[in-house]
This record gives sequence, C-alpha cells and structure tokens, in this order.
Amino acid sequence: MRKSPAVGLSGFIRFGLIRLIIPLALLVAGGQKFYTAVTNRQPYSATFAEYIRTKPDNKWVELKETQLNFLRSISMGVGGAVSEVYIPMRVPGAPPDAKIEALMLTKDPTVIEMFKRLKALSTKQEIEDYVEKNREQLFPTRTVSGLTKFGIDSDSSKREKIAKLNPGLTGEFAVIEEGKSPELALSIVLLVLAIPAAWLCWIRRTS
Repeated sequence: MRKSPAVGLSGFIRFGLIRLIIPLALLVAGGQKFYTAVTNRQPYSATFAEYIRTKPDNKWVELKETQLNFLRSISMGVGGAVSEVYIPMRVPGAPPDAKIEALMLTKDPTVIEMFKRLKALSTKQEIEDYVEKNREQLFPTRTVSGLTKFGIDSDSSKREKIAKLNPGLTGEFAVIEEGKSPELALSIVLLVLAIPAAWLCWIRRTS
C-alpha cells in the first residue's frame, strides 16, 4: 500500500526536525555544562541561612546547617514508580509556616524507600506514631552538597507540578540535586560530538 503524500511529508518534517535538534542539543547541553564547570571551580560553602539571605549565582553549593523536612517531600516518577524525591530545605528552628525557598532533589534508594513507607501510612494516628519514632530521620540537620538545576536541566513542567503540590514554595524556589558536581570532561565530550553531528545533519545533507 502506497503512503499518502501527507504522511510522507509529515515524516520528512519530523526527520528534518530531528536533524536540526540533535547538534543543537549537544551544543546547548555541552555549553551549559562547560559554563558551569569553569565558573564553579569550587563549591560555594555557607550555611543555608546565608545562602537564602544572599541568593548567590553559584550553581555548585555546599550548604551547612540545613534542616530537611521529609514529611513534606514530593516524589516524581513514571507509571507510578518513585524515581526521585524533592525534600524541602529550611533554616533550623524556622517556623513551620515559613516559605520554602529550596528543595533537595535526591535519587537515593534509602530515601525513596522511606518516602514509600510514609505514603503507605493511612491514618493520622499511624503518621503521628511514625513521626514520633523517627523524628531525627524525618527532620535531620546536615550539610547538603550538589548542583542547582538551571537552564536546560531545569524542567518547567516539573516545577509547575511541584509548586501545585506544595503551595508553601516561593515562586523562585531552587532545586539542588544532591551529590552532583560540575562535569568538565563530559561537557568537552558533548561539544566535540556536536561538530561531527552538525556536519552529518546539516552540512553533508545540504552539500
């Protein structure tokens, strides 16, 4: 059976968009990672209170005296599976109704399992008993190190969903991915790959 001209044109357009996007994606991703690596040679180290007071542009951070609130965590995943958890960060001793200015993103299996246990609690009494027994684990104060998500790494649809699930967030809340650090080597690899990709997808195709 012959395909209709409309179907063929649609496939051609999609293929053309793919050829356009691949080199651009490599250039943008590599460029952002390279920028992050060269402008963040060392992590910005301060208390969490200082961080939210000064709001520095640094992307690689080490935030001391940070209290996490696992009880108000939000999960993300595909098909109902939990693959990452967003945990509110706050200054120790801050009032419970204080605005949340940053979230710690973690993919730690231990944290994911604790999140699942929390979500499995069905009654108020079960939740209160669990909190009483596990208060130190649910509200730990520690140092959080990682990369702030921005640019191509910041998913606007996820941010909108998170903001709806947790109305206590400020409009410009930061998301810090735990354990991440600048990737200079990877950025160079992506930028180098962008050159042959552009030649194959753009130059060679039109020559």
